[in-house]
Amino acid sequence: MVAGNSSCAGSPDTNSYTGIYHRVSVEPGPETEIPSAGESGNAGENGNLDAFLDLYRDITRADVAECVRAVYAESLYFSDTLKTFHDHHALAVYLAETAERVEFNRVSFHRVLRDGEDYYVRWSMETGFRLLGRQIRTSSIGMSHIRLDGQGKVKLHQDFWDNTEGFFRHLPVIGILVGMIKRRL
Repeated sequence: MVAGNSSCAGSPDTNSYTGIYHRVSVEPGPETEIPSAGESGNAGENGNLDAFLDLYRDITRADVAECVRAVYAESLYFSDTLKTFHDHHALAVYLAETAERVEFNRVSFHRVLRDGEDYYVRWSMETGFRLLGRQIRTSSIGMSHIRLDGQGKVKLHQDFWDNTEGFFRHLPVIGILVGMIKRRL
């Protein structure tokens, strides 16, 4: 450890994946719990959070691109650990293409916490798709960090989940390598 540096890893590079996330997120206030979507009945308190949760409950819906435009701010930071976007048009295309590729995608929301202007959403996801003639069914768990802008639209969306377990381990060759690496750790 370098003298005067109290962290093992140091500060993230501001242009790296983690550096960009740290740059667009700010230190929030004290943590408070809010009711899950649909429980509070107060759209003003949750802003567009209920619409965000509805969008992801079933991403295969036919109007997914229109929903993205209604839920997300035009300029945004979105990262699902597979892709990163900075405008809602590119995100709408990505989610519409995802909706076409999967047979089903169901997300269950288990807890929503509010911390200042930030929301943390704990979820589980089940997805089914075909890959090289094989039927694949995956399940994964994760957490999303969400921040709404002044109009109640999502301007920050960062997912935290194990994409090796939920996606990559099902790919030919890559899945074998992921399994080998995990066993050796």
